[in-house]
Amino acid sequence: MPGGERRGEKQIEAHRVYRVEENGDTVTVYLLLNMSWFGFENGVFTPVLGSSRIPVRI
Repeated sequence: MPGGERRGEKQIEAHRVYRVEENGDTVTVYLLLNMSWFGFENGVFTPVLGSSRIPVRI
């Protein structure tokens, strides 16, 4: 996996945009990020690693 190691069967990312600012040619977006890895544990597809509510400015 480019850029990092694989932590499960499937990685899922979700986000919510809270604010967008435009200043000339620059656009700044403020959001909350959720990221989780899912895998099989005892035959059940379940979250195995993740982070939630990470504030991000891009």
